[in-house]
Amino acid sequence: MFSHVEYGITAFADFPLHIKKGGEPQLVTLGLNIDDSSRCYDNILPLTQDGDLFLETLQQFAATKWVNGFDPPESSMTALLYTAADKESNWDSSDKTTKIIILITDEDTVGKKDAPELVSKPKPKGDGLDTCTDHSYPDIETVRTVFQQNNLKLIGLFPRNLDRMKGWPKINTKLLWEKYFTEIGVKYHIRRLKSVLDMGKVGIKIIQGVKVMRNMSIPDDKDSAEDEGDAVGEIKDASKKDKMKDKDHKGILKPTKLQIAFVIERKSTFHAFIKSFVKKSTEMMDGIRKLTANSKKRNRVWFRCFRRFRPSHKAG
Repeated sequence: MFSHVEYGITAFADFPLHIKKGGEPQLVTLGLNIDDSSRCYDNILPLTQDGDLFLETLQQFAATKWVNGFDPPESSMTALLYTAADKESNWDSSDKTTKIIILITDEDTVGKKDAPELVSKPKPKGDGLDTCTDHSYPDIETVRTVFQQNNLKLIGLFPRNLDRMKGWPKINTKLLWEKYFTEIGVKYHIRRLKSVLDMGKVGIKIIQGVKVMRNMSIPDDKDSAEDEGDAVGEIKDASKKDKMKDKDHKGILKPTKLQIAFVIERKSTFHAFIKSFVKKSTEMMDGIRKLTANSKKRNRVWFRCFRRFRPSHKAG
């Protein structure tokens, strides 16, 4: 049950190539007033209750032509840290707020092997002052500290099958990011999508992830079997008292504020993915809206309504 919901969008691709591997700066722009210096991270939309603004920004984001990192991996771990620490994101400091970051990517994260020139740069501290041009990729310990201090949770949406360029090694995104999410040490939920061209039931997958983050029951969904099992993890020493602190004397979840920041990989092969996500986003928002404190419907009832929902918003 949520008192109200806020949505935000951040984006990432890669560190500028001349910083990552040396050479001359590239004179390129990325659209949406994004220049090359912001390639590894950009705050597209701070958290807001304005659903129309969220959809409008998502549509604009999907329609923009991008210049990506040219080679894998991408700056996904940097984007997670910068999103968590960004003061402009307006994260709520209250313990009663459920704060979730949803990572959408099909790549690994930049490391020493991929970016030799970055090794000499200082590591980001996660203080909201780090930049793509002045700092290297983060240590996992820094990401863990910032996430745990801010009580952030993680949801990962990754395609099952990767259509990578010839010569690039194939990777299992689910296993890869399950490892990273475990190392970050916060509660997480991973769902795999059919491909970057077919979003499938992405709206339902996000709703299920949000419910897992709040310890709410999840209606049966045959698509779960196709996922070869969800990857769900949380801090091992979480006590029974911690799990019950958000419930009243009847064991019902208390209303809380929900903040969701979407961290989306920015590259040309993701255009179809994001455009499809725009079409599904109204369904997702309607489903989450049914989880607000004003809704009196039980889980299976609202979930059936959610599946019959016809988006009224004309997505481009």
